[in-house]
Amino acid sequence: MNIDIHFNLKTKIILLLVCITTIVFCSFKFFECLNIQKALNSNTEYNQTWLKISDNLDKEKRSNFSNYLNNNLNLTYGENVLVSIPTNNKMVVYSIFKTESNNIIDMIKSLSSSQINFRTNKNGEKWHPTNFSIEDIKEANVTTSQGYWAIELKLTKKGTKKFADLTKSIIGEHLGIFHDNILLTAPIVREEIKSGTILISNDGGISNNEALNIVSSINSSNLSYKTISVDRFNILTLCASIILIITALSILVLLTISTIQGFLNKFKCKKCGYTNKIGQKFCSKCGEKLK
Repeated sequence: MNIDIHFNLKTKIILLLVCITTIVFCSFKFFECLNIQKALNSNTEYNQTWLKISDNLDKEKRSNFSNYLNNNLNLTYGENVLVSIPTNNKMVVYSIFKTESNNIIDMIKSLSSSQINFRTNKNGEKWHPTNFSIEDIKEANVTTSQGYWAIELKLTKKGTKKFADLTKSIIGEHLGIFHDNILLTAPIVREEIKSGTILISNDGGISNNEALNIVSSINSSNLSYKTISVDRFNILTLCASIILIITALSILVLLTISTIQGFLNKFKCKKCGYTNKIGQKFCSKCGEKLK
């Protein structure tokens, strides 16, 4: 087998990088579309509405968020509605109600519109709002503190500065933390807090399920959704990914064979055609100097 492909080194490197990038990218798209296709083929008795999520959710957040939505949707629709998040930025809503899809999506959007705010209280007076808002929170997580379930809030850079200024100005006062207008806890501020992390614990007052729900709603509060159609597009993307992967692999194989042949040709005598061992400087058959 003799494949004669002449490319300079720069062109070969560019082709190599393009092929590797194509294979990696198309492999991700292939498995993403495969997950979507599995979701399309399951629960065929339901009507399916597909939504694109504005942000990428990691595996843990996808699981927590889908459980949070299903628990709340079940209160209204029972088992007639099911939410699944098969990929990082796509959600599928299964429903037996053909006419309820818009109402269900509106409910999902409202469940993703969490409100958490901080209010001050001095000497038992009414709660006063502060300028600290959910936009200042980067991420929420469920954790434990002294054996009780707790919520950990990681703040943005701007939020860290705002919270430090807030706590510095209310030392000795109560700081109430509210979620959807429900008071979670109201500790007394002892010092300025500059760490950029807030731990919400209520000495057993927050259950694991409540903590998960609050964390899921906070992490999804800035998400937006767009209805998408994936049936035909998904199949086309799946097929295109396979074709591009095969093409890129074929080019890699050809480049490899060409490179190996080019290397071996350095030890092939141009005078008599004899192929010498790698590393020889003179032909073993005719004594001609190898180039």
